[in-house]
Amino acid sequence: MKSKEVLMTALLTFSLLAPLQLSIPASAESSDVLAKGNLVKPGKGGTPRQTYCPPSMAAAGITIDLGKGELLLDLRIECIDQAMLDKGVDSYAPYTKFYGRVASADLPTRTFLCPAGSLLTGLRMATNSFIWDMSPVCGNPETGETTLDPKLGSSRGKPLTSASICPTVSGKPTYVVGLDGFSGGGVDAVQVLCGRTLKSNSKITLPSEKVLLAQYLPKGAIGTGDSLQASSVNPYVNFSALDQIGGDGTANTDVFPFKTSTAIFDGTHYFRFYVTPASPNVFIKVTQVTYSSLSYAVGLGTGNQKITGNSANSMFIRAYSESVNSVAPLVQISPTNDSRLLEFSKNNLSVIPSVKGRTEFQLGFGGTTGYQYNDLSGRNGATGMMIYGELIDMSPVVPEVGDETKVPDAPINFTFFGLQNTGLVTVDVPKSLLSEVKQVSFSLTSLELGIPEGKRLKGYVANGKVSFKFKVDDIHFGKIVNFKINSIKDRVESAPLLMSFRLPPKATTTVTPKPTASSKSAPKSTPKVVPPKATTVKCVKAGVTRVFTSTSCPPGYKKQ
Repeated sequence: MKSKEVLMTALLTFSLLAPLQLSIPASAESSDVLAKGNLVKPGKGGTPRQTYCPPSMAAAGITIDLGKGELLLDLRIECIDQAMLDKGVDSYAPYTKFYGRVASADLPTRTFLCPAGSLLTGLRMATNSFIWDMSPVCGNPETGETTLDPKLGSSRGKPLTSASICPTVSGKPTYVVGLDGFSGGGVDAVQVLCGRTLKSNSKITLPSEKVLLAQYLPKGAIGTGDSLQASSVNPYVNFSALDQIGGDGTANTDVFPFKTSTAIFDGTHYFRFYVTPASPNVFIKVTQVTYSSLSYAVGLGTGNQKITGNSANSMFIRAYSESVNSVAPLVQISPTNDSRLLEFSKNNLSVIPSVKGRTEFQLGFGGTTGYQYNDLSGRNGATGMMIYGELIDMSPVVPEVGDETKVPDAPINFTFFGLQNTGLVTVDVPKSLLSEVKQVSFSLTSLELGIPEGKRLKGYVANGKVSFKFKVDDIHFGKIVNFKINSIKDRVESAPLLMSFRLPPKATTTVTPKPTASSKSAPKSTPKVVPPKATTVKCVKAGVTRVFTSTSCPPGYKKQ
């Protein structure tokens, strides 16, 4: 819905309100990345660049800065919380940027957004010696069905001969959560980083038994300096690539080489991967890890690389996070010269707590002196490393609504004011809650302004009104902004009061009061600025109340 622009006027009462609160999304961790698209690098220049959407968000479009020559100067991904998809939002706040160079005001900038209900699944590019032009590829995040796949560039209309597209993982679509590549004077190379993040309020139906969380299966040539992407990942979990820290084995085919350490718990030589729940409502308990080990007969190799001992006689696994520092008991194994399946059992892993946030896992081996190998194998039907566990539903318990617990009424009479880069929203406490307002709280969310569901803004209540104070960045002016405000009583939320409108340009948002005549002895006073009255109508549809800047309700709504 397109709303009339709302004039922002100055308020002189901000000092009476609660301190300014603003939630700024943090950068996503690399463990959100399940897979990568192809690296498009037509030239040889540039320095490495990398950027991610904030956690629980994904890209829904791109913004490009065009140079006068045959070079794309800047590329930004437009990131959005998935909850916004259900609301048909047609304007997204760009939280992260992939810089080719320092942005310049005189460069033409164009933004291309995915259709409502879809996310960015890849990029198609026109290239010569550089990346010259670009268009987004979009798809449905649930079905993977393509919703936008252009044949020509977005800006110069050149044929798109190169692409970096998100693959499917375990039969499920992935979509862009970040960018990787190289840049210098412009965007020299681009590779999409792909993930799959669940909505924070997704309905969860989890299996009650152990499930396969991820599998790392070596295929093709690989060496100790390479990263091994997971070949299978459970939809409720994000696994990073498997890396080897301090690796000193040799390259091989269908085998990730690992030279056994002489230390029992080597802090400088191990396999490493990160585990992150895809939803804040899911905890993960790792209950089993199987490892397809390939060792080699004594005497193989030449010179100082000759194998002087069998495989390791123990293996370890440990976990680290902000709240976890656990080491499972050593698993004793018998040295051997052949392939075998090694295992950390549920008993071994019981000391490692459930994964609630991004957690690093380390796995390694200890043995005697000499060249000994316990390579991770995918050769001749070997299964690599398989990680099993239990998915624990931690969704908040919503109390049942009965005679004693009723759904509270929603706030009413939405008003928005602004002063420079500070915004103020006020609503009225509904009459039904005025007598018990001390037992009621009020919350506001606005994803465009960086106030997501997980970091709701709490309202300040006084004299029957609720006030929310927050920051408005320059980039939001001229953009559509959505607000959702709820009353909350006994942990039960009201139907949301929804408001959507386009902020006017910043130059029109500040009104300077005219000075009034006064004597030198009289104290100076500032005239009170009265905001213009906007014509609004309150409408109801399916139990949800919305306020529209209009004289009548849109189709499907009834006037309240």
